[in-house]
Amino acid sequence: MNWRKTIILGLLFLCAGAGYYADRALTQKRQMASQREESLFLIQKEEVTAFSLRNPSGTCRLEKKEQEWRILEPQNLKADRDQVDSLLSNITVAKKYDPVETNDLAQYGLDKPQETIVLEGSGASGKQTLLIGLESTIPGRFFATIEGEKTVFTVASHVKNFLDKNLFLLRDKTIFDIKKEDIAKLEISQTGTSITLQKSADDLWALTSPVQDAADKKAVDNLLSDIESLRATSFEEDQTTTPGFYGLAQPRLHFTITAKESVTLQIGREEQSASRYFARKKDSGPIFSLPKRFVDEINKDPDEFRSRDIFKLASNDIYEIKIIVGESFFSIVKNEKGAWLFSSEPQIPVHKGRVEKLLSDIAGLRINSFIEEAPSSLAPYGLEAPRARVLLYPKDKKDKEILSLGNKAQEGDICYARISTRPLIFGVDWTSVGDFYLTKQDLQDRRIFTLATDEIYKIEFVEPGKKRTLERKDDRWFARESKEEKGKELPAYAVFGILADIAELEFESEIQAPGTESPGIPTGESALGKVNMYDKNDATLDTWEFSGSGNAPTLTLKNSKDSLFLIRQTPFQKIRDDFNALFKTESK
Repeated sequence: MNWRKTIILGLLFLCAGAGYYADRALTQKRQMASQREESLFLIQKEEVTAFSLRNPSGTCRLEKKEQEWRILEPQNLKADRDQVDSLLSNITVAKKYDPVETNDLAQYGLDKPQETIVLEGSGASGKQTLLIGLESTIPGRFFATIEGEKTVFTVASHVKNFLDKNLFLLRDKTIFDIKKEDIAKLEISQTGTSITLQKSADDLWALTSPVQDAADKKAVDNLLSDIESLRATSFEEDQTTTPGFYGLAQPRLHFTITAKESVTLQIGREEQSASRYFARKKDSGPIFSLPKRFVDEINKDPDEFRSRDIFKLASNDIYEIKIIVGESFFSIVKNEKGAWLFSSEPQIPVHKGRVEKLLSDIAGLRINSFIEEAPSSLAPYGLEAPRARVLLYPKDKKDKEILSLGNKAQEGDICYARISTRPLIFGVDWTSVGDFYLTKQDLQDRRIFTLATDEIYKIEFVEPGKKRTLERKDDRWFARESKEEKGKELPAYAVFGILADIAELEFESEIQAPGTESPGIPTGESALGKVNMYDKNDATLDTWEFSGSGNAPTLTLKNSKDSLFLIRQTPFQKIRDDFNALFKTESK
């Protein structure tokens, strides 16, 4: 048995030895990988207090003072914080790859490096200088070395790209060092026109010149945001010798911004090929260029800065709407529960959806064009005796707003209008005016089926000689033509169309109110069909009996409460056609 123990012990020894050498080999690989990929700099980003950058564009030196970076060479300028932060963030975490020892820097292009950066730190690491040379045979890598060391390694191409920044990229390109919330006044001046926008104590902007009017909130907000983020697209270094070349001897625009203090921007000629304008701050600073988009934004007609909102009251703050068309009028009021009622006949139901549309139309109505300020006469515009008026009242009935609608302009689809809160005539789109030519009937809830359609579990459509049934079992609908028939299952969307037809059926007029003696089918009419609706307990929800004569455009509908309604023939035909379509036999 001893030979067996010997064999077992030998195998265990071999396994242990194999494990030892495998672990040793893995450790060596890890050490080699560590040697092949090491941090480029010992200095951390937070420790950098200054750096010098040299590349084909020139040499720049930057220092950080009181958490702000400044360029000291070749000019004393404020630095672009984002550009400096991006550069330092990337190179201080960059790696060096495949280091080799060598004394021959020339073969790697490091005797005359293309880019050099010197980082100066506040910590023990002191100063480090990185030199970038020729491109490596490995794609996306460049040879590099740390000055004073005897190793050459490679770095990723993005390191070289970050060191290729020129003075323009490194300098601060902000035009106005202003927060938009601090701006209190804007002035735009050019030959023959001066526009002034002023912010009030409650932070509302108004146009004060050339006319006095509310300012367009969106237009002003966009302009303020653009002022805050405005950046120069270039700096012209020879401005002292050729100011006239840039059109600044006689600027086309003066743009003055007043915050804690005032600063005026002079804007000269346009360089169309580059989509830019030359500009400078008045009496100081370099000449620079601005994007054409910004100049176009301030070089507008004064009307572009005017508010085109018509009503001040928000939809939720409206508690009464009165509409006057010619000699007729009606009004609806909102009660404490938020429901809308006719003020003179609260028992008549108001169509909630149509009131919501009216409120949406009111909120969406905008001034299309400004016609005349403080007109001496309203007659030329048809506003002395308006064709229609819309009156809005807040809860306390004070500060009501009255919109008057007059004639259609001879040219263009414009309707003349005025609002009681502003002394001017303006135009609104003619196509939107019809939304306010309403009668009481337009807002009356004239739907005949007043229950929720999800209460319907069975629908019978009876025509002379036949009866067809839709029946719901749980959430599935079936169509059958007799009680004995099991019926075919229908897709839910097909039945939803029928339910929608029922829910939206409206009367033109009510012939007979419930509770009065039923006259039956009107004289000269014949029965056309009957619709019976039942709940889940097979109790009748409603019954509609349709009658009519010939090709008359209207029919009579009698419901289970013996009310008689006059309805249009088209909705009835749609219900009948949609119902019968569900029973058609599919062709094989």
